Amino acid sequence: MTELTDATKTPGSLDPSGFEDLFSRVVDGDQVDFVRPLEDSGRLVWVAYDSGNPLGTLTGSVDAEGVSWRLSTTHEHHRILDDAVRALRRPASWPRERAQVARWARPTPASPAARRPPPI
Repeated sequence: MTELTDATKTPGSLDPSGFEDLFSRVVDGDQVDFVRPLEDSGRLVWVAYDSGNPLGTLTGSVDAEGVSWRLSTTHEHHRILDDAVRALRRPASWPRERAQVARWARPTPASPAARRPPPI
């Protein structure tokens, strides 16, 4: 398995079609292994493994804006592979907790923040 480092290839800036079927990369101090499933060898799809546990599936693509990594479970797009891995590492409770925080952070009509005019 090849280790994909910033010195060899920068995942955020290179075309993922040049990536091998098996490669590894250290993200936030932990090694992540990427495996392209045999049935998807013609597509730019990899399963990410963290310490042997599957994190999820990523699809790489290149468009007019550059490289994009799409998470198969949430359909989120990330421009940098490391950010996509961080999103895959989120706990299952993350969407619910994020919604709770958004509701909590929303100003109430009686709060001073709700009465302030928007900045110009």
